[in-house]
Amino acid sequence: MGYSIDLSYDLYSGNNILGIKSEITDIAHRNQCESIYSDFEMSGNVKRERHHGVITINFGDDDHDNCSHFISQIKQRKYIFLEAVYENSIKAKLLYASSYYLKNMGKSEAIEYEKNFLNREKCFSEAELAITKHFRSKKKRSSTI
Repeated sequence: MGYSIDLSYDLYSGNNILGIKSEITDIAHRNQCESIYSDFEMSGNVKRERHHGVITINFGDDDHDNCSHFISQIKQRKYIFLEAVYENSIKAKLLYASSYYLKNMGKSEAIEYEKNFLNREKCFSEAELAITKHFRSKKKRSSTI
């Protein structure tokens, strides 16, 4: 068990791609992540293509404070997109999903997530509440790299 965070960044945004990737890994290592995986997503239709780098960061069971701190640092950067946060267990427990993530996941799971969205904090542990507190407030994000 532990916590996983899926992030993405636009490959064609004009920003320094290697700089963004190294910035994410540096922040993750400073917050004592267990592992980092990176991949690319190339998809889209005629209206909207998507060319993004995707990074998954894993934290251990007792690292909810580090995970929470990592999320707060990432949310300050507008060029990094937070796609999903979930608890790794036998059945993954989705703590947060972006609108893009919800559109691309299974329809039944997306409906269940949206249906339980308002009541989800009632069934969260203290550790999960510490992580999800970052999704209730809107803070100004930094635009510097």
